[in-house]
Amino acid sequence: MTGTTSVLGTTNINISGANNTNIGTGTNAGTIAIGNISTGDLSLNDAQWNITGLGAANFNSLSINGGYAATGATISNNGNIQTKGALTVDSTINTNTLTSTGLTFSGVNPIISVSTTNTGLAVEQNGTGTLTLEQPTETILLTVLTLPLILRNHYSQNINQIPLTD
Repeated sequence: MTGTTSVLGTTNINISGANNTNIGTGTNAGTIAIGNISTGDLSLNDAQWNITGLGAANFNSLSINGGYAATGATISNNGNIQTKGALTVDSTINTNTLTSTGLTFSGVNPIISVSTTNTGLAVEQNGTGTLTLEQPTETILLTVLTLPLILRNHYSQNINQIPLTD
């Protein structure tokens, strides 16, 4: 068929067998329109992916702008999300809140630690800012596994050396 063709009612195309069904292949340079944006419904189904008429989609992975290997983002079926751009979250992450000025844990007695054994952890202020460990009503507990505990000022001068005993 060439030109304009209209088919009314339920239409089945290539409903049995193993032959390909091609729409708009070859030298077609026009727009292929499927569905009706005002009253119709469209679903696409494949053995590996589908999109329902309500817009819910199931894919094994999703690459945006070439995926993570290029300049975009990749969401994989194993739950990994990789992006080359910034991540912006206007809510919580695992019920914790992270903003440009704060990290608030929602759980009881949270721990910040490194996952690599025998690795240090540094908490530093920037420039002339103040590093504050604050607990207004309780004791601040500093636990060290090696002796002694040394508190130093900005100039690496000991301001207090606390001899600890076993």
